[in-house]
Amino acid sequence: MDKFDNFISKHDKYDTILSVFNLVCEITEKEKMTGIDKLIYATQMFHVVAKELHRQEKISEELWEQCEKLSEDEIQSHVEDVIDLWNKTVPILKMLRKFFKGLKCCKGN
Repeated sequence: MDKFDNFISKHDKYDTILSVFNLVCEITEKEKMTGIDKLIYATQMFHVVAKELHRQEKISEELWEQCEKLSEDEIQSHVEDVIDLWNKTVPILKMLRKFFKGLKCCKGN
């Protein structure tokens, strides 16, 4: 669990199921896998990460129960949704960063 602590410690609490899925995807993204292997890994890691968050009291009892009730297919679907969301927002953020770097008042930042 030490390899998760770096990611888990970013927040004091995880309040929504989306935040748990985002954390799982973030952890999975750092692994040296591609395509379907990453999806399978994220699906398998969801309950492990949720259990660790519960152990560290970073998620509520209600959220823990929600996480435990999810089936493998539901987890995979949610992971795919988070990835789709990332794929839509990351290019926009990169474009905004490039735009702001080009502004004269933002030079040097």
